[in-house]
Order: sequence, then structure tokens, then C-alpha cells
Amino acid sequence: TGGLTVGLQSSDSRITLPDQISITAGTKLLELRILAPVVIRNTPLTVYANFYGTGSSTDVLVVPSTLSALLPEINDLAAGASTSVVVRLTGPAAPGGLDVTLSETSGSLTFPSVVHIAEGQSSNVVVVKAANVRAPISVLLHASDGHSQLAVPMTVSPVDVALLSLSAVSVTGGATATGTITLGAPAPGSGAEIRISSNQSAVNVPAVVHIPAGATSASFVIGST
Repeated sequence: TGGLTVGLQSSDSRITLPDQISITAGTKLLELRILAPVVIRNTPLTVYANFYGTGSSTDVLVVPSTLSALLPEINDLAAGASTSVVVRLTGPAAPGGLDVTLSETSGSLTFPSVVHIAEGQSSNVVVVKAANVRAPISVLLHASDGHSQLAVPMTVSPVDVALLSLSAVSVTGGATATGTITLGAPAPGSGAEIRISSNQSAVNVPAVVHIPAGATSASFVIGST
């Protein structure tokens, strides 16, 4: 009437499980959670349950962590822009870590060819940068750990400056003016980085003007000496 206590054991000391569990009276089924070890290859293990000489067992196959996700922060990149990509595993990497090979289909993205996920970690982040392109390009970013493969679609879009306008074409020394850059289409998901320069040392302009995603224009200050 008071329930019973069942002893637990495993074939591998690396499995984390309680020495025993208590089953209350009237209960036929009790869920048991175990923590499997981190392995470098498929490893069959056995969990045993014993109650006063009566026992039962179940086999468990523990598999190594493999690729589970490839997650760009931004999928639609402007030419010259960068984004971070999370490479995620199904669980912690085994001793020695895990190397994941990256590749893509168009030559319009640059990134390290290999990202290393350290022992005990389940993810790492890599930076991907878009090249300058003259037309939108669809790209597949691939990842492989030697067993599993993943691919994620991305787009690299050109940046088309349609208009550069100034609030004044003549200013006195020390005064400022405002410049506005207008794109021919809304900036892509990463925004657009427009480089600015002047052929006069007395005119000061920012090196880069950022146009946010979805916007078509941005203004900047022009200084003079």
C-alpha cells in the first residue's frame, strides 16, 4: 500500500541517473529522465531496473552531436554588408570539438571555410560578408560536419545610388551643409553602406553613410574648414 522503490543501474558510468526511484501506490507508469554522455560515435548503452530480484532493462543508443541549424541573422544582404550566422548542433560537441565546413554556390559571400565548435559547446558564430554585385544573386550557404549537411538560402543585392543632393552648393569656411543620398530601391535586410569621399581636403564628409533596411534615403553632414 505504500508503493515501492526500484533500483536503477546502467552499463556505462557516464550516464547520469538516480540510484533509485519511488513509485507511489496505484501508479503503473513513471517517466524517468536520464542524461546521456557526450560521445564521438554511436554508443549502445543499457539501463537496468531492479526490484527484489526482479529486473528489467532497456537499450539506449547514444549518438554524437551533429548539425541541427544554420541561422543567418539577416538573409538578404546588401553588397559589401556583413551578417552573423549561428552554426548550431543537436547537443554539446564531443571531446576535441567539431569542425563544420562552410561553402556557398555563387562566390558572392566570404567567410571562414571551417568553423570550430569547441568541446562541450553546442554552437558557434561566423561572420559572412557579401561581395559587390551588379544584380541580385540568390545564394545557398552550405554547412557540413562530415555526417550531416544543411543549406540556407540567402540573397545578395546591389546598392544603386539614384541621387546625391546637397542643401547648399556654396558654404563659407567653418559652416556646414546637409547631403542626402537616395537609393533607386529600398535598402535590403542588412541596410546599405554607402561610401562617401571628397576631392577637396577642406571639405569633411563621413567615410560611410548607413541607410537602414527598407529605407530609400539618408542624410549626412558636410563640414568645411
